[in-house]
Amino acid sequence: MKRSAGYIVLSVAAFVALTVCLCIPARAITKDAEFSATLVMESGGTTSTGKTYFTKIKQRTDINDAQSGQDAIAIIRLDKKVMWSLIPAEKIYMEMPINQQQTNPLTGDENVVKRERIGKEKVDGHPSIKEKVTVKDQDGTTTQMYWWQATDIGWPIKAEAIDGSWSYTYKDIKMGRQDPALFDVPKDYQKMTMPDMQAPGRGYPEQAAPEYPEPPAPDYPQPPTPDYPEPPPIPDTPPDPPAPDYPQPPSPDFYIPSPF
Repeated sequence: MKRSAGYIVLSVAAFVALTVCLCIPARAITKDAEFSATLVMESGGTTSTGKTYFTKIKQRTDINDAQSGQDAIAIIRLDKKVMWSLIPAEKIYMEMPINQQQTNPLTGDENVVKRERIGKEKVDGHPSIKEKVTVKDQDGTTTQMYWWQATDIGWPIKAEAIDGSWSYTYKDIKMGRQDPALFDVPKDYQKMTMPDMQAPGRGYPEQAAPEYPEPPAPDYPQPPTPDYPEPPPIPDTPPDPPAPDYPQPPSPDFYIPSPF
């Protein structure tokens, strides 16, 4: 599956951030040293190559993604405390802040908490000391790895996971001043926001959130009032029947004599 530009940007940014956070600086190299080198990275059975450039406060790494075949660039600016990840084919880039605890990989070694010397080896023609080192990460956890420090240039020329799952090697190192333009984003590149890692396309250009109008309240018609017929009136209570008019019996028409 072809990976999105946003995914590649994040992958390159994550790798460069890892190399800066875990980088064990050389004690012999000068703080103002500048150089370029070819970078070979192996991880998960794939190999990617690129070009890297270093100055006192700037670092740039150009990488060709092994799976997509797409080029990507990561630029670290310690003077601005930012890291830029660029996709040249689409002329887009993303900006991320650098933690203030992340220091120049050419100076200081406060992240190294333990060193164990293994022996001496040559890496790309440079005599090197191989060490097993323990590095304290930014979140407080520790990482162990093998490290080859070139004694002739005072620079860590190779790193490899203890289980061999990943490695990166600097080759063809050339000391000398680097072009300042290498460490700036070209003016015709468009800034983008954090992309969706699962999106099949590119990341989205940075823009204001759209303002959608509130939808009008629906004007539903009112149902007609039902015209029910009036119920018949309740009948009145019938009047009491009239009293019967019985005839009075006539008085008897006879005389009862008095006994006196």
